[in-house]
Amino acid sequence: MICRRTFIVTAGGSLLVAPLSAQAQPEAKVPRIGVLSGRPPNNDPCLDALRRGLIDLGYVEGRSHVLELRWSDGANESFLKLGSDLVARKVAVIVAFINNATVAAKQATSTIPIVMASGSFPVELGIVASLAHPGGNITGLAEFSTGVFAKRLQLLKEAVPVWPLTVGKTWEQSNRQERPVDRTTLDRNSVWTVDTDETITVPAGTFRTMKITWRNKNTGALIYQMWYSPDVKQWIKIREILSNGQRERELMSFKLK
Repeated sequence: MICRRTFIVTAGGSLLVAPLSAQAQPEAKVPRIGVLSGRPPNNDPCLDALRRGLIDLGYVEGRSHVLELRWSDGANESFLKLGSDLVARKVAVIVAFINNATVAAKQATSTIPIVMASGSFPVELGIVASLAHPGGNITGLAEFSTGVFAKRLQLLKEAVPVWPLTVGKTWEQSNRQERPVDRTTLDRNSVWTVDTDETITVPAGTFRTMKITWRNKNTGALIYQMWYSPDVKQWIKIREILSNGQRERELMSFKLK
């Protein structure tokens, strides 16, 4: 999971000078930042990045802000309870590190700002209206979305002479990724291959597709399997290979323009 220093801090204060006989001014409340994560605090690179970013900006935990940490193993029911608890604690903002946490926070409040620090396919999952105009009380970052994949495909079409797609065609891609947790960079080299023609059925219908695999060039490990339809120029199905299983997204509907 890619984690970046994404957060909102609401803080305010003023220095008042008054005669000793004047009534003491009430102490300003320290803003509380709610954090919803799928990992415990002692093993959470996203939380480490958040704390480091706040420190870099001059904020001191416990003085300028308080972190209300909540985490779960990823179960939706657990996140719903944790999100409601943060709302009851009257936090100034909720930072969500995974999709389930963002969905739970959205269900728990429509007024407290929610920062999606790392998420996948937020439009397709109904978390936001669009990447350009998310609407509501949610903002943040998305690692992947159908729109991002479509744009990446367009960039590949312009930059790499692999079109038209044909079975057996292979090309390589390299990019550099910043890792804010330890402030290093990671060079990622991947190999894309058009494996086969395949007709698949998803909720949006039945489509003729090209099955494309995306592998790590150095290790050969499979990262993604993607089914692209040249007829409608859409990703029809995307399968992400995770360390503990896999995650799939399918096209629900589409309109030809």
